[in-house]
Amino acid sequence: MHSDEKEVKKILQARHSESYTIDNDLIIDAQKYHFEHRALYDGKFSMKLPSHFEQLPEELVERKYPSIFRPKYVFANETGTIAFTFSLLDYPLMSDKVSDCILGFKAAIKRTNPANVFYDMKTISLGDSKLGYCEYLGYAVDDDIFYIIFVTPIGDEQFLYGTFSCPKKSKDDWHPLVHQMIRTIVDNTNETKGKEGQ
Repeated sequence: MHSDEKEVKKILQARHSESYTIDNDLIIDAQKYHFEHRALYDGKFSMKLPSHFEQLPEELVERKYPSIFRPKYVFANETGTIAFTFSLLDYPLMSDKVSDCILGFKAAIKRTNPANVFYDMKTISLGDSKLGYCEYLGYAVDDDIFYIIFVTPIGDEQFLYGTFSCPKKSKDDWHPLVHQMIRTIVDNTNETKGKEGQ
């Protein structure tokens, strides 16, 4: 067996190993990753993210996302090719409407570019609430991009709209990890209310 084939086999075995979780330090593309909880939007929610992903400065976010609907928070690797975005939208979202919400975002993305290829779309339990996600492949000038978008209520009056993106070639490395990460989202607003009421 050639060295390249051995390396591919080693990578595939690692991905399917029980230790391939965000609870452990992982090596992906020769980069070591450690995952830790980050609190966002003044602590309204938290989520596990790679510890070395840095928040992009506002001027860079404006260039990368020229729309007025650009996300407030963008965390990315050093090259900016693998990124999470977070937007907290001022609209109440009940748990029983999460499925309709993610379906609406899917429809909007499909209208924007009918060539996008859609994969899995589900609504899952997240503590006492729900989280909806949708996966699709988008097309850019220099590379195909894999996306996961996700929504979940935060408090009574807002909901989180988040995205993950990476090059198609990195999809298999990140897909299982992103699903683990979005399941760590914690709504801290009830805790905040409890402290204010004391």
